[in-house]
Amino acid sequence: MTNQDQYYKISRLKEAIDAEQLLRDLGFDIYRTTSREIRCACKVHGGDNKGAFKMNKETKNWVCFSHGCHEEAGYDVIGLVKKIKNFSFSDAVRYLENLSGIDIDDETAYIKFKREKDRKRFIDQMSDNKQVPSALLTEEYLKTFRRFRSTYFE
Repeated sequence: MTNQDQYYKISRLKEAIDAEQLLRDLGFDIYRTTSREIRCACKVHGGDNKGAFKMNKETKNWVCFSHGCHEEAGYDVIGLVKKIKNFSFSDAVRYLENLSGIDIDDETAYIKFKREKDRKRFIDQMSDNKQVPSALLTEEYLKTFRRFRSTYFE
């Protein structure tokens, strides 16, 4: 397996992680969450400033504003798991696989995750645009768009 293949598999795993679920599982006490980020005290150094730790929900990168823990541990979820759980890289990947339900060597689970994520994003966009009343956003309504979709993943 090439480094490019490994990078691709790891990036798919990171995308599938639910940031809030991960932080709760690691013992973080979430202070505030928005559509883009999560704030809490940094459990890496045992801080008490409840807004000093920030994780981006989309990229799953994190930063500690108090002690710069991210510089030592790494900015991504794998580095965070390694630091909190005292795991090796491969143990951290296995932990994240178990948490997300995504096996990095099996693409079918990732494709299922991606479809569900895209479906949710579509529904959210349609609801935000108010072009279609949310009551009409049923499974049957979404099936009417099937003919426009690519069959690449099917």
